[in-house]
Amino acid sequence: MKRKYKKYIKNNKGLVILIAILLIFPIVVGLIYALPLPQIVAIDSGDLLGYYATTFGILGSFYTYRLEKRKNEKERKNELKPNFIIEIIKRDKNDIFSLKISNHARSSISHLYLYDEFLSAEAKEKYSLKISYLKSIEEVNKLKPDFNITADDDIIDVDGYPKYIHLMCDDSDRNTWSCCYRKITDCGKIYYYPRDFEIL
Repeated sequence: MKRKYKKYIKNNKGLVILIAILLIFPIVVGLIYALPLPQIVAIDSGDLLGYYATTFGILGSFYTYRLEKRKNEKERKNELKPNFIIEIIKRDKNDIFSLKISNHARSSISHLYLYDEFLSAEAKEKYSLKISYLKSIEEVNKLKPDFNITADDDIIDVDGYPKYIHLMCDDSDRNTWSCCYRKITDCGKIYYYPRDFEIL
């Protein structure tokens, strides 16, 4: 239960501080007026509390509006977030890979790139590609992959598989997404896990 409260306080620090100020401020004003000091500003304590209540009310409304706006932006971002499933299998000893990309995004995706290679203007539901990494022109002419990826000299891991698969695309709000799938090995099988997704 304590953990739940701590998490709520951590996620809503601004709101907690505002509530604390609203609760403590009238007591502070009352204590100041109770002290036997000469009044610098001739304002009744009730009027002063009324003024600050209005001020805090306006600030609270603005803060609530900002929170709601941020929440709506986050929800919209989640709606637009690309959702691809990546499968890659090494086909032969020449390091040619079969790459399958499945598009499961809830909204339309456009201008899809694989690393720095253009795939399509409108993202299809599925792609099946033959790709190679860091091959020379002679090797490319011989092996004839759909794409030869040369974006990163250190991309191939010790097991011969790429360390990551990188996709870039635009969502329906024209945000450009960078989608990085990191290689993980589990029970001897290689998977590409969606790790770093960000709007550029």
